[in-house]
Amino acid sequence: MVRVFILLLCFSVNAWGILYKEINIEEMRDDSDIIFAGTVISESDGVVEGRQYVETTFKVLQWYGASPQTTVTIRQLANQNAKQKRQVFPGLPILRKGQHYLMFLPSKSAYGFASPTGLLTFTLFAKDVEDIKNAKASVQAIPNREAKGLFDNIQNPSIKALVQSKGLSTKVQKKTPIGLDLLEQIIMEKK
Repeated sequence: MVRVFILLLCFSVNAWGILYKEINIEEMRDDSDIIFAGTVISESDGVVEGRQYVETTFKVLQWYGASPQTTVTIRQLANQNAKQKRQVFPGLPILRKGQHYLMFLPSKSAYGFASPTGLLTFTLFAKDVEDIKNAKASVQAIPNREAKGLFDNIQNPSIKALVQSKGLSTKVQKKTPIGLDLLEQIIMEKK
């Protein structure tokens, strides 16, 4: 039991460090190797090299960047709850089957591990999948946690002007709707 705790502690330090780091949307874009809107189509779990994980596969609805993919699969560190079911490690985003998300991801590790940049995801709410594919204004992106500083200290003048024109607060509360069209403009703006 002690060995499991130490193992989890050793592999979770980076995640906990990132959790409390203020990160703005420009940094999220720049620090991500993969950005896409997608639907969770399957979930599984397992163990690789002694590390428990939850594996999530997305059907990609909209790809932002080069080398588009139709599906993306990631693994996040996990532990077992009291019912011996694996669940993502506390502090990591919980991704639910059937939900639509806007994902900012770093490159996966050799074992397929990748947690969202800044541990922040956006749940997408739309009338239908076509609205997400076409970035209709009706699509709302809801952050999975409070995102202090999401629109702070933006260096690119175009993005800064865009954010100011929308009157966005620097502190985005959990459940604050943000238009997908705005986030797409930021994603697609040149670095």
